[in-house]
Amino acid sequence: MHTISSLIELLKADHPSVTFVLSDTFSWSPDIKTIQYDPSGHTAELLHEVGHAILGHSSYTLDISLLRMEREAWDIASKELSAKYLVPIPADFVEEHLDSYREWLHARSTCPSCSANGLQIDTKLYRCSACHTTWRVNEARLCRLKRYKIHP
Repeated sequence: MHTISSLIELLKADHPSVTFVLSDTFSWSPDIKTIQYDPSGHTAELLHEVGHAILGHSSYTLDISLLRMEREAWDIASKELSAKYLVPIPADFVEEHLDSYREWLHARSTCPSCSANGLQIDTKLYRCSACHTTWRVNEARLCRLKRYKIHP
């Protein structure tokens, strides 16, 4: 099994257009084609970010699209990259990571007035079909989620 540092060397050779940068988190920055990685993290998380790079993932408009991109990156990491780089990626590890995005999506879509699930109507705007409240959300993938009511 590879360490992060040995895997980085293989990935750099196989993906010369991608830059790998030390960080305290894992992330893919499509604008600068850079993967940030935590050397103390799990190699599966690194392969997941490589999955984003391979798939050319960039921005998204609807929150559900982010969940789709996360699923696609985990699929390529666990089905292709895992075998190629001999990094086992357990299904429950993938599901735990996807659950964090599902929980994020659920929290963003929960109406601050009545707690029903609303529908996303714009990039950071939701509307409740039960009580018709409209709210704006912040980015909140790496920070605390905030919802701001716009209409009662």
